[in-house]
Amino acid sequence: MIRPLLLAALLAGCGARPPAAPPAPRTAPLVDAWRPERPLVEVTLNGHGPYLFVLATGLPATTVVAPVARDVGLRVRPDRDPRHGRADHLRAGALELRDVRCRIVDPAEAFGTFLERPVVGALGADVLGAFEVDPGAGLVRFAPAAPPPPDALQVPLDARGGGHTVPATVGGEDVDLWLATESPLSRLRPGLEAERGPIPHHDVTFAGQAPRRVLVLPLGGAPGGVDGVLGGDLLRGFALRVDPDAGRLHLWTPHDDVAARLARFPDVGLAGLRAQLIEATPGRVEVAFAPPDRPLPPRYWVRVDAGRPGDPRPLLVRLQPRVPGPLRAAVEHRDLDPERLRPPGAPLDIVDVVPLDTPCQGDVCLVY
Repeated sequence: MIRPLLLAALLAGCGARPPAAPPAPRTAPLVDAWRPERPLVEVTLNGHGPYLFVLATGLPATTVVAPVARDVGLRVRPDRDPRHGRADHLRAGALELRDVRCRIVDPAEAFGTFLERPVVGALGADVLGAFEVDPGAGLVRFAPAAPPPPDALQVPLDARGGGHTVPATVGGEDVDLWLATESPLSRLRPGLEAERGPIPHHDVTFAGQAPRRVLVLPLGGAPGGVDGVLGGDLLRGFALRVDPDAGRLHLWTPHDDVAARLARFPDVGLAGLRAQLIEATPGRVEVAFAPPDRPLPPRYWVRVDAGRPGDPRPLLVRLQPRVPGPLRAAVEHRDLDPERLRPPGAPLDIVDVVPLDTPCQGDVCLVY
């Protein structure tokens, strides 16, 4: 009879190993991580870019505007539909795909802008699969392996027309809303307004949250038979996971991991950066900055919060000092109210770093 200890030794000698850990999810930095309106990432196509793309659950196919398709050399067969092409290589953070089929659209069908930077494409449901948007850490996780938090809300996802609908209620009636993370605004189909008037609207209850007012507008690219579009305004404040295989949308309050968020771009270092409010008058604020220990790459702007607790007032600053030492900058805007800003002398919170195309002349630029 083989004794237990001898059996264990024999098994160890035969190379028995514990099961391998699941692979870490591939991640991409969110371009806008602090209170984002919609999930944006930087994408390179065939080695060109980076370009700004939105994660689009409401689009069955990955999409790019025609001028960019030409610039990056998407393969379009002359005997096929010119509205479709293929990218040899697509990269978003650690997500790398090859031979990606893309829908090519006119610039008029583009996806708007982010702080004047054009959004020229969308990662559609064909490449997204299961993914997670975590604003607290500033990351998108593709094919996440870890389960969502145990207290996450679970909303059913119903497959339809290459995308998904989620349940909600409007005026006590059950409705189906098209999940469209690419849309900053939710909207309802005509006929669901509470009352007709200059701005038709109705209150929508989603995921057990308090009712929110949603405008009644044409639904655009949503499939027929849905009652509205669920966009970024009703998803704001949540981390979310879209899991088509499980038929679930998970929502939870993200952990505000400022250190991870500020470190999500590997070429950015903010050690030593400090900001302090110097003076605030109606319509104007002045801020002093101690630049970071090492220079920031020119394309990055830093977001600081000058508001009082619970009432954020974000400012964007770009620092490119030519000589060492503190810098001062002022910005004017009619919405700057000293009663809603921190008192003079108070430090300001460094909350995000954002890649932008906006030029800056001089050592420091401040934007509200």
